[in-house]
Amino acid sequence: MKKYSSFILSILTGLLLVFAWPVSAFTLFIFVAWIPLLFLADQEKNRIRFFLFSLLSMFIWNAATTWWIWKATAPGAIGAIIANSFLMSIPLWGFHIFKTKYG
Repeated sequence: MKKYSSFILSILTGLLLVFAWPVSAFTLFIFVAWIPLLFLADQEKNRIRFFLFSLLSMFIWNAATTWWIWKATAPGAIGAIIANSFLMSIPLWGFHIFKTKYG
């Protein structure tokens, strides 16, 4: 399998998840959106690097889909986007740890 840039794969995952968000006509595209992150999990052996790249993907997705919180309070929006990105990256990180340990 050809190695792709981890940075590009993580950004692509975030953008595809935004594109597939349910308010669009491309909701079923969400199943395809996870494929770049799965490629990244396969090629990235460092656990911390994978966590950071998955965090970038989740940050892009959260920032683009929960921007409306900014209308209520800017610190609340920043906190919600960052906290939710971390919380969504933890199961992905667990998947990567399990995958690298058990194959």
